[in-house]
Amino acid sequence: NRYINNDCGLADEVDTLLLDTHDEEDIEFLKNLAREALVPLENSASWNSDYMKGSLTGFLAELHKLSGDEDVILRLYKEQKMHYNYVLELLNLKRIPDAIDYAKKHLKKGYDIYKFSQVLLENKLDREAEDLLSHVVKKITGNLPYYGEILGQLAAIYEEKKDWKFASDLYVLVFKEFPGLENFKNLESAAKHLDDWKTIKVEMMEYLEAKRKYSPLIEIFIHLDQVDLALEYIKKKKIYYGDSLHIEVARAAEEKYPEEAIKIYKAVIEGLIKLGGRGNYAGTVEYFIRIKKLSTPGEFEEYLTKIKQENRRRRALFEEIKRVTG
Repeated sequence: NRYINNDCGLADEVDTLLLDTHDEEDIEFLKNLAREALVPLENSASWNSDYMKGSLTGFLAELHKLSGDEDVILRLYKEQKMHYNYVLELLNLKRIPDAIDYAKKHLKKGYDIYKFSQVLLENKLDREAEDLLSHVVKKITGNLPYYGEILGQLAAIYEEKKDWKFASDLYVLVFKEFPGLENFKNLESAAKHLDDWKTIKVEMMEYLEAKRKYSPLIEIFIHLDQVDLALEYIKKKKIYYGDSLHIEVARAAEEKYPEEAIKIYKAVIEGLIKLGGRGNYAGTVEYFIRIKKLSTPGEFEEYLTKIKQENRRRRALFEEIKRVTG
């Protein structure tokens, strides 16, 4: 009893221990014990009490499973408003239409809906997952931050069915709420089958520009092999030289725009030198090597001489440079 009524609810392993070691005559005693412990928690609304109610209800449900009391388990979950557990139990009982109908009415949390739809998909219930997610999407388009994964999940289902238009519309919603290269790729995979893919693509780029989402915009330029636009954009917006995005642009530019790549690498090197310290000096080596590959021997020697002259007192830097020159 002291384990059940402590401040933290059921200890993490006590319920499992009791279930694994009980005798038949213990079951009714344990059921009554759990019910008694639930009573004082009924009108409590704290996180701690909710955790305790969930633990006790789960423990009580497991005891009823030992007795085969499926109807009691369902009633218990419904009384405690443990809706996710309730629909899972219906699913376990092969009451699939009832599970979907109840989920539509009572699952409110985005994470619970996402988890349940995953369970449906894992059990080859694709139509049921589509039915549930389609129903949910109609109600959540104004509350996307909490349901992005659900929209993406439904889009993937329609993409699998080659319903490119509906899949693209959903991917657009996801991309606008969560702009990034991966979500753009998802949109691209469906929308490229449509006649207006070019228009959609331009609209997404304009959206990023308007929202000042510079990083994903540049990443997408690189993905689309529009390195010239990426270079133009970082110059126009005067984005800080030296971050990982600049380096990504420089690497993409090496083949077609080596001079631009060299400019970025030099800016990165100068920034690291200004920071000082052996670690930052060591960080310059990679960029010296890249500049060396992109330059003529004479140009590289001239650049090294300039760096050495400007940093005569930085012995640690000279030691790192030797790793480049040999």
